[in-house]
Amino acid sequence: MRANVNYKTKKIEIEVSSIELEQLDDFKKEKTKYLNDLIKSYEIEIDLLTSVHYDIEPKKFELINLRYHLIMNENYNKFYKDIIIFENGFVRFNNVGKEFLSFANAYNILEDENRGVLQLVNILKIKVLEWLIEDYNKHPENEYFVQYKLPKDYYNKDYLNVFKPYGFELFCFLNDNLESNLTPPVKFTIIYHFMLNKRFLRNTKKDYLDFIKENFRGQLIRKNNEPYKYNKIENIEIVRVNYNNAEIELKSLLSQFETIRKLKSKVE
Repeated sequence: MRANVNYKTKKIEIEVSSIELEQLDDFKKEKTKYLNDLIKSYEIEIDLLTSVHYDIEPKKFELINLRYHLIMNENYNKFYKDIIIFENGFVRFNNVGKEFLSFANAYNILEDENRGVLQLVNILKIKVLEWLIEDYNKHPENEYFVQYKLPKDYYNKDYLNVFKPYGFELFCFLNDNLESNLTPPVKFTIIYHFMLNKRFLRNTKKDYLDFIKENFRGQLIRKNNEPYKYNKIENIEIVRVNYNNAEIELKSLLSQFETIRKLKSKVE
């Protein structure tokens, strides 16, 4: 290919000979087969990567991360993304428009095809990933419901000075899921009285306070980086209004927790 530049008209004419066009046709024919063979091996590679996940969402994020890294690769130029067409698991070259000739000229594929082939491979991989991501989105009915079956008698034994069996797990569940605008000290106090009432907690206020300060220090920091004061568990009457407002939600969360862990309503 030979370029003639007219600086006055700002026009570039690129001469392409018949022999060069034949060579480019041969290139497309050869790489069509190569890329279609690559699809099969790449799908196997993706399947091995995502097979560690049972849930659909982490599979999708693996694909999204792969796509991102390919897009950021130096051997990917978005301008040329449409020189190949991916249809239902098969690839072919787009013979409409001048993009392929621009691609062939830019990467000098008639002299050294390596950079051009790297571009094609990355373009194809991105198209495969987008196809698989779209397929996940279009067919949610193919998703399996994943549930981990835990031993019923398993519970954390590190904090039995604070909690009765399953109490630690319940505390974490309530703390993570209780929706409220309460300050952390009030929230922790309400959870304390609720769990004590439901007999998941030992009546050891000092140990409970120490547990909170040791494990949930991040929640005891205000937005201005000033710490909340949390030096005692207030009597339930002090937080009665907030407790009553949260009680329905707390009972609902307890029911959910018992269903998940297949527990009786009370742990003796």
